[in-house]
Amino acid sequence: MGKRPSLVYQCKERLKDMQRFGCSKKEEREKLREYAKANNIPISNLAVPGIYSKETFNTYKEQNCRFVKWTKENHPEVKQLDDCKKYAKEYLELCEKRGDSAWSLHTYTSAIAKLYSCRSKELGYQPPARRSDERIRSQYSTKRDKMVEKRNAEVIEIMKNTGMRRCEMEKLEKHQISDDYKTITLQGRSEETNELLTGKGGRPRIIEVLDPEGLKVYIESHLRDDCKAFGKLDSHIDIHGYRHDYAQRFYETRLKEKYESGQKTEKWYIRRDGSNRRYDKEIMQEISRSLGHERVDQTIANYLK
Repeated sequence: MGKRPSLVYQCKERLKDMQRFGCSKKEEREKLREYAKANNIPISNLAVPGIYSKETFNTYKEQNCRFVKWTKENHPEVKQLDDCKKYAKEYLELCEKRGDSAWSLHTYTSAIAKLYSCRSKELGYQPPARRSDERIRSQYSTKRDKMVEKRNAEVIEIMKNTGMRRCEMEKLEKHQISDDYKTITLQGRSEETNELLTGKGGRPRIIEVLDPEGLKVYIESHLRDDCKAFGKLDSHIDIHGYRHDYAQRFYETRLKEKYESGQKTEKWYIRRDGSNRRYDKEIMQEISRSLGHERVDQTIANYLK
């Protein structure tokens, strides 16, 4: 009789089976909606199967390995991965009690829910609301950040004006940038390697460039022998922080243009963190699409003040 695989091994193998890199999460969600409609099932009761981003996969693997290790240490009788699920609530409450942020707790909950292919609410734990004034990630500039910013000043300015993720910028090819430099299209495959050139989760999207002239000057002054627009980036660049800058600039610019042209806000999105701050819903939908998020509340929670 062979040796029983460890909980960590079982965890990694299950997550590995969920890999859908290069596939479109949007298409899978549409199929799920059709299935829910045909079978008269609330879409909120179903979860999109699979993990479509390498970054998300690595995050979920790290968090779930921590969870099953904790389970093994505190409940040594557990031998099977499925038996760990009933201790998820206990684990998450412990993480909250020790002071982990609401942002981290939401990540832990999502990771465990994905491991068991269930909705987060099935774990019996509700993470606290995420408040922008409690956000820690990318909010404080360190000495190293200043050195990195000085070293990469030109490309960082492009990040602030496009809101692109690291993997998207590194794969971006020149033909994906429009002739007037006003938009970037993440769609199709590489002309050289046949690599998928879509955004996170295999989702195609069109990015609005806030400063087309700045992008044009950069591309024309940084000529490359290959078809890449940027190539490999400095690993220390705080990409998330510059996506935040992009969202804030986008919103303020578009709102100013809207009011100067005499348009009025028809619909508002009220923030769900208790602050009652509101945002123009139409503009927020534009920003969400450009950043590659489907949910407006996720964009506001992660990128706006």
